[in-house]
Amino acid sequence: MIAIAQVLLQPGLSKQEVRRGKGLTRLLLRALAKDAQPCHNSEWVSLAGELQLIGLAHGDAALSKRSAEAATLIRATGDVAAAADLLWVFLTAKALEENLINAVEALALDQCSSALSNVTSAIAAILCALAQPCVGKILGIKRLLRLAARCAEHVASRVQELPVGSLPRLALALAELLEMGQGNKESSWQSLGQALSAVSSAAALRLPELSLEDLADFCVALSLAECSDLIDAFAMEVSWRIKGHSKAAVPIPGAAVVLRATVGPWPPDSRGLLGEFCLASGRWRVWLDCGVGVDASERDFELLDNGARPQRCCYECWRLSPRLWRTAADSTREFCDQCCPKRGLAEDVPKDPCLRGMEDLPPGLGHSSRALARISLALTRAQRPQAHLLRQFRTSAEQLYNKVTQELPFDPQLGLSTPSALANSAPDIPVFVVNLDRSPHRLGDMRREAHRCKLRARRFAATDGRHRVVRRSQGQPYTRDLTNFALRWDEVRPAIGVALTADQERHYVGYAGSWLSHMRALRQGFEEGAPFVVVLEDDQVLSADFNDVLQDIIDCAGDVLDVIILGPLDWRLRSLQYAQRRKVMQLRQPCSASCSEEEAFMAELYGYKPTLQQENTYFLYSIGSRAMTGEDLLSTGCCGVWGYLVSRRGCQKVEASMKFMWESFDDVLQAELQGDNRFTDFVGSYRLWAVWPPLVTSDGKWPSQNSGEDLELGRQLAPVSPHAGFRDHSLQIQAPLLNLIYYNTV
Repeated sequence: MIAIAQVLLQPGLSKQEVRRGKGLTRLLLRALAKDAQPCHNSEWVSLAGELQLIGLAHGDAALSKRSAEAATLIRATGDVAAAADLLWVFLTAKALEENLINAVEALALDQCSSALSNVTSAIAAILCALAQPCVGKILGIKRLLRLAARCAEHVASRVQELPVGSLPRLALALAELLEMGQGNKESSWQSLGQALSAVSSAAALRLPELSLEDLADFCVALSLAECSDLIDAFAMEVSWRIKGHSKAAVPIPGAAVVLRATVGPWPPDSRGLLGEFCLASGRWRVWLDCGVGVDASERDFELLDNGARPQRCCYECWRLSPRLWRTAADSTREFCDQCCPKRGLAEDVPKDPCLRGMEDLPPGLGHSSRALARISLALTRAQRPQAHLLRQFRTSAEQLYNKVTQELPFDPQLGLSTPSALANSAPDIPVFVVNLDRSPHRLGDMRREAHRCKLRARRFAATDGRHRVVRRSQGQPYTRDLTNFALRWDEVRPAIGVALTADQERHYVGYAGSWLSHMRALRQGFEEGAPFVVVLEDDQVLSADFNDVLQDIIDCAGDVLDVIILGPLDWRLRSLQYAQRRKVMQLRQPCSASCSEEEAFMAELYGYKPTLQQENTYFLYSIGSRAMTGEDLLSTGCCGVWGYLVSRRGCQKVEASMKFMWESFDDVLQAELQGDNRFTDFVGSYRLWAVWPPLVTSDGKWPSQNSGEDLELGRQLAPVSPHAGFRDHSLQIQAPLLNLIYYNTV
């Protein structure tokens, strides 16, 4: 895409070619966008989850009633901060209705008390909410622009009150609103442009505090709004970063801080950890060492060690510690000074720099190719003749590509492959094996699998959920007082639903770590510039056809796929009968598998032998879901995420739809990609596919015989993988069994 930008910036292009080039760059920028929710707060998650449950259980009328109650509250109090919170709660739940926006529209923004320090941040959050696509559909463009202009005028006059973390999100929102109003040259449209200029000017004074993603956001926003005067400043800052100039230390989630001033009842010099930044309040949640959370602005605290954090935590209390102890009895567990039962061997723990929490690529890997491509396309759209910058960006992107395709897969530490064992047909897309630092023993088997299948694969350092904990639960059971995590603005928030799935706090933290690991792996692949990413768990067995089928999928379905599960699936979802009923596309790669023991068991369960077609090649089929009131009564199993392929568009849908952790990652993925209810309809119908026969298994059998019910129904004597711990007791009850048999015979 950087090469395309270079071509479009060549001199001598006609006006028609320039106009067509702008349209092309707009499409490419849209394809490279990060569709994460711009405004998050962990405190909203329980309310958003409750709204979705009400809508699923009682229908749209119940949701409309809740929306009317929220609108009445906003009208009665006139509280802008409460309006911003409620607006984003309903957006997070994907349940926004017009009466709530009408209440926000009725607020007297020009009469807001300037004594309230978070009013400007709250109005900025409302402005970001108005830029969401669903709002324009509800209000219409003219009403939307008038309301947005009122908010923009207030923000532009007080932009110096906004923290730097709010500015990039606000700039993108203003650009989206300006683009919605293209051709509408009313004063409201002009107010939005003036606000964008004010926000960008304020950010230009704080360039060292912005991440590479933030700089790209400003370049894109200014180009989309055709406000190109300030683009060069942000692009030059990126050039300086590529040349090796470092950015300033900035607050990041999880960093240790000390209060500079009194915050509430807490005096200066109180110490704690940063949890998350909320755009709606313009403040950070600081979890003090005593377990109390306070909301503080950036000027109220100071970073300790410039935001650097130890890399490992205590086994007992999970606190990241600069020194850990091992005992002679168990050298695999490490304890801090307070939790160590016996003094043994001490080890100083290295620290990660604060930059690690701001970027999507790990330190030392290079600069995001996606961000550089966005900046290049923005310069092209704005017709800024910065040919030397584009050459620099292209060189940096090419270096990253060579590193991740030709070096890292064969690196002794990260790589799982060797050049001599690599097949010519191995796709040059990232294949990440998600592995925790504390589980190096699992990599040996995966390295042998990569060699056997001649695969280009490398290790991806998974997120240890314990390292993100900033406050442990103080209640019994822990679900009464959920654990708090250090989370970036674009990361999904845990909810009570996933906590109810986990019987212990340690398991709950593990679920959160799994979510963050999978999302980080997808993002890193796309930051490296790849159009597709494969993610594998670290205890799988791969099919000998893995490379060939993967390339076949990309060739045949690369322009239409979102997410494809490579296996293993729940036994009901992996049967040939289920797959043939939901077939989407036949592939070209020959397949030797046909009917298996799986089908014999299904025939015994249903009481009849289904008619099955002979399959000579692999094929793709869609996976249904019974969650979120899905009507597919046969799709009662779990898809699993032990191996899957994702396109860039699929990642955008995942980020846009999966807004909070109401269940485990695979269950939410399976439910959210159905597109069969008001909460998921925007992703399209049945966008989660699988391949038959599967390419990944937990036990070396095709199809895998290692789902939870295989143990409970006596088909397997003992689990061969930790994933066998998932259980579904539905078939132990006679009524669901009879229903399953009935609906398969209808």
